Amino acid sequence: MTISLVIPTYNASKGLGILLETTGQILEQAKYSEYEVILVDDGSEEEHRHFIRSTLMQNHPRLRILFLQGNHGQQLATITGIAHARGEIILTMDDDMEHPPRLLPELIQSIQEGNDLTYVISDILYASCVRKAGARFRDMVFRRMLRVPAGIRVSSFRAMNRTLAEAVLAGPCPWPYFSAMAVRQNPRIANIHTESTPRTQGRQRLLPLSGLLVKILLYYSLPGAGNAPPVSLPPHTLIPPTQLKENLQ
Repeated sequence: MTISLVIPTYNASKGLGILLETTGQILEQAKYSEYEVILVDDGSEEEHRHFIRSTLMQNHPRLRILFLQGNHGQQLATITGIAHARGEIILTMDDDMEHPPRLLPELIQSIQEGNDLTYVISDILYASCVRKAGARFRDMVFRRMLRVPAGIRVSSFRAMNRTLAEAVLAGPCPWPYFSAMAVRQNPRIANIHTESTPRTQGRQRLLPLSGLLVKILLYYSLPGAGNAPPVSLPPHTLIPPTQLKENLQ
């Protein structure tokens, strides 16, 4: 069984080497030796892209790089990575070390047990009044407008089977947001709960999150949303790995 791990990144060369090394060790220790990592650079500055080309690709032979032309946002970067994934199970995670790599095997196992889509969630969003408001708004949108089952929450740390990934890419895309596109396929969804992990960089802001959720509300509630064309991927360049297992070629 092959595994694909998609990691979108933007100006975040710091810590990427540690993240890639850690995820590789965990996957191999869990006997998932047939895997690939797809790093999707979302229009980073040249110094960051140089680091990816000159350092990361040399030290991580499983790595495939997608350089997007321009900055398109995390959602479209993630979707582009998923479109290039070749594994039977596809995982996505952030580049900021907030998502604990130790949970990758548990995510994979959840899909093997029959779930189509599994999210890792934590209570970090409820640590303050601002984050609590943003999280509740997000959960309301997904529960009421997109009909996510009660008690299920979403995040960017997730796993899916290939059948769902292909259905999402071929299905309607009123506006590119992977989880909103995915729940339209009526998948079997599960959650894995974990304790919060501090980020190494960046922070979540309420206004951008609220703006994002308003767009989801508007685009996915419009008449004819189900007849929207499939997602259109941004222009990009694929740099293949220097070495891959034979069955991933």
